[in-house]
Amino acid sequence: MATTINFPPTPSVDDTYVYGNITYVWDGTIWHAQYISDAKVVGITQLSDELKAVVDMATGTEVDWSLGIQFLKTMTGDTTLTFANTVDGKTISLIIDGNFVLTLPAGIVVDDLSAWDGTATNVLHITCINNVTPLYSVTSKAY
Repeated sequence: MATTINFPPTPSVDDTYVYGNITYVWDGTIWHAQYISDAKVVGITQLSDELKAVVDMATGTEVDWSLGIQFLKTMTGDTTLTFANTVDGKTISLIIDGNFVLTLPAGIVVDDLSAWDGTATNVLHITCINNVTPLYSVTSKAY
């Protein structure tokens, strides 16, 4: 026999409703089950915008991992990058445009850079394995 949950009829965004051990959060469209009491539940619609966002590094050389998961660096000369706010287990995509020498921070373990050619737009997928003793895994794709 199915259980009927009687959610409030006119909720506001971020309103919560508790039924048993589960807290539900209203996102403006639907109720999302929140299993971890301190977590902010994000729906796939909200998450997709964040996943599509690209951080344009413009003239900078620091990749601040707290700003997103996709970064664009258009090189106008040989470039040495630095990393800030790395997170163990997080993977970023670094889109590199330019035919110049790119130097990555210390601790890079190259899994596969066979697609890297330095002449076209290239994407490096970098995973932080250990942010205390810098260790990163990198693979590449040329477009």
